[in-house]
Amino acid sequence: MKHFRRYPARLVSPALCLAAAVVLQGVVGCATSTSGVRNSSGGSAASDNRSGSVKVSADQRIRAGQILKDNGQLAAALNEFNRALESNPNSVDAVMGIGSVEHAREQYEKARETYRKAVGMDENRSDARYFLGLMQQVLGEIGEAILEYQRALELNPNDPATHRDLATAYLQVGRPDLSLPHAEKAVELQPGSQPAWCNLAVTYSILGRYDDALTAYRTATEIDELDAPVLLGMGDTHLKLGNFQRAVNTLAELVRQFPSAVAHERFAYALFRVYEFDVSIQHYRRALVYDPNETNALNGLGACLLTDYLQQKNLRRKAKLYEALAAWRSSLRINPNQPQIVDLLTRYDLPD
Repeated sequence: MKHFRRYPARLVSPALCLAAAVVLQGVVGCATSTSGVRNSSGGSAASDNRSGSVKVSADQRIRAGQILKDNGQLAAALNEFNRALESNPNSVDAVMGIGSVEHAREQYEKARETYRKAVGMDENRSDARYFLGLMQQVLGEIGEAILEYQRALELNPNDPATHRDLATAYLQVGRPDLSLPHAEKAVELQPGSQPAWCNLAVTYSILGRYDDALTAYRTATEIDELDAPVLLGMGDTHLKLGNFQRAVNTLAELVRQFPSAVAHERFAYALFRVYEFDVSIQHYRRALVYDPNETNALNGLGACLLTDYLQQKNLRRKAKLYEALAAWRSSLRINPNQPQIVDLLTRYDLPD
């Protein structure tokens, strides 16, 4: 049983484009037999041809399509998969190939239906069920995705990607208790996967197991280069553990490498917790440059300005109180359902 690979397309490689052409010519490497490539009927590709051109089998087109897709040549890949399906209408691999191109093009609804067709053609294809579940998850159909992932695991209990994404789906429906065994199984099956360790860390954090979460994040940092989710997760876990200076150090790196509204907001909060109010205010304001509707940044800015005002009441500082109240009012206009912010505005009893 063939299974489609689950890694992103690489940059176009002339060598691999040549490989696709070689596959279509019926050649399978330097040590190819002089009798040619065997086709599904048992004869050689060369011997089946009576017009002088090489006959290309459905399997050859599928292999060529995979190579082209991996190199980002999606139109050419789709053409090969479609021609393979024309040659063999019962080819599940051709249908899977078409789905993989639609997936790569972010045509998730089309890909979902294509993978559903593949499942209908062979209900025992675990990879077809996995990708159907993945498309359902991307489209927000979390309950349906969970069912497909469960069916995929019945067919292939040791697939790390299915365990990882099922764990994520359970988190999305608020069941970290059901997520945990799958997140742990994913890292057991694929200990070199940074995404799997990050997923496990998030699950531990939601369950309040912050020390375990930090250990998982540290493992993720040893596997590959630091990326935004790892730094953000580590910083947030340090905050929950009360390691505020460590959070500052980690989130400073996040802001340096991956600046965003969320990065600046989290860094500002960490600075607030170590009483660096002026610098914290700067980063809350930077967060709002990235996203003026970031309510966490508006609320944090208001809290920081108010704290600074209360510590040093004077006429110059009073402007910070007014700015704090203005920030909270802006936040409430974006999301009125914030009782704590309403309480703060009421407590300081200044008219809108």
